[in-house]
Amino acid sequence: DLEDVARLEEQLEDLFAHSQPQGKAQVELMTIHAAKGLEFDTVIVPGLHRTVRGENRELLRWTRIAGPDGGIVLAPLRAEGAQPDSIYRWIELLEQQRLLRERARLLYVAATRAKHTLHLVGVARASMREREVALNEPSRGSMLRMLWRTLAPQFATAAPSSSMQASGAAAPSPQSLKRLPLTWTPPPAPPALTTPQDSMLDLRSQRPEFDWVSEVSRRVGTLVHRELDRLTRDGALSNDPSRHRARLSAELAELGVPAERCPAACERVLLALERTLSDRRGRWLLGLESPLKEAESEFALSGVAEGQVITGVVDRTFVDAQGVRWVVDFKTSTHEGGGLEAFLAEEVKRYRPQLARYVKLMSAFKPRERIKAALYFPLLQEWREVPVESA
Repeated sequence: DLEDVARLEEQLEDLFAHSQPQGKAQVELMTIHAAKGLEFDTVIVPGLHRTVRGENRELLRWTRIAGPDGGIVLAPLRAEGAQPDSIYRWIELLEQQRLLRERARLLYVAATRAKHTLHLVGVARASMREREVALNEPSRGSMLRMLWRTLAPQFATAAPSSSMQASGAAAPSPQSLKRLPLTWTPPPAPPALTTPQDSMLDLRSQRPEFDWVSEVSRRVGTLVHRELDRLTRDGALSNDPSRHRARLSAELAELGVPAERCPAACERVLLALERTLSDRRGRWLLGLESPLKEAESEFALSGVAEGQVITGVVDRTFVDAQGVRWVVDFKTSTHEGGGLEAFLAEEVKRYRPQLARYVKLMSAFKPRERIKAALYFPLLQEWREVPVESA
């Protein structure tokens, strides 16, 4: 009886958000079921106080009985006006217990997705009891109820003070309604701080294009950046990256490297990591020689410059012993034969605009720091400072 199916499909297109993050989004919204097996730096679990919708009263309930003499127990819904069936109620209680256990399992899954920070968000209602504010226990079946024994003191601390009611002082009267004069007009809106979406710039998208750089080379660079970031966080590679050859090959395949090209690409990744770890400059950059101040890898920044929103991800930034803030970009470029100095000079020239934008963003973020920029080439074990203006 639907008159226009196509029209319905068009309307449904506008009702759903994309399940995958779009563009460079840093936040992903998903169900707990979809998050199973994944990990995130920060996880936010909202609505812990909410309960699932109750089940309808089934016409026929059944359950299995374990054991050698077990079987299936069936119970029908009671007739209108008849006495409740105890077997039906017993099976109903069993189902409720199973649902509660499933909710507890989902809560465990959600909480263990976080690598660093977990935010649990819920609402507890308060009521006046004998002139004191008391917290009501969360609804049965809610995740907040499962955690209430641990979280109740924190909610009690955040509850509104009842000193005014307890002292007998009169409660403040509601604020009287105030109207604006008929001649009032709103002031002009301030200029927008951001620009339309089509004018947003991504510093990574503005990196120079290389016709001679293959897709495999870009994937190698991506994985080298990822592994250097992992090394700075937990030392996962130790001093022997070759022990992780199988995992690196699998990650290259996930990045889209063809199977026949994975072995050579993996060797290139391992070579970049090994040369970085054997290079004194490389170890200094990673903080393996001595601790660095405020060191960050894959550090995302965004800001407004010349009327446009710019974003970027700095491969490595830190403050050295002399108090200089460094903005370093890793480049997995290779060069064979002579003319190495000319090649590196060309690379510095090529990437100077990109580093200048990074420094401009960092200067806005850390205005009191002296900032320098540099390129580091893991495969070549070469370091080049890049002079740029910070303002």
